[in-house]
Amino acid sequence: MFYFICFFVLFFLIAYLLGLAPSIYIKRCFISIDQLINTLCFGYEDETLSSRAFRWSNDGGHIRKIPAIIINILFFWDYAHDINKHKIRHCELSFISERKRLQQPPELRPKVYKPIEAGEAVRSGKL
Repeated sequence: MFYFICFFVLFFLIAYLLGLAPSIYIKRCFISIDQLINTLCFGYEDETLSSRAFRWSNDGGHIRKIPAIIINILFFWDYAHDINKHKIRHCELSFISERKRLQQPPELRPKVYKPIEAGEAVRSGKL
């Protein structure tokens, strides 16, 4: 399984570097691999590991915060600020994206939310 995932990561990276696939397609492929790993770890099938780590860290206990801390360190560039200038890290942004169902096609999203990125919503204070 590990070699299977490594093959696809390498394949998509080469396709992106050669300009054969747009970056949004590559991002969606990585998200699908992330969801596959989460499902294999007995998680929900349509949730990413980052969102799961954020939910788990909010349940309490110091041990439960470790996965979210590690993921936030790995994705150090992915953050936004809320209206009070507090930094919102990658795992919380993933959780917001899951709550707004931004991973689904626009036709399947609830009409309550605008189809914008979670980070933009946080930056503009529309949460």
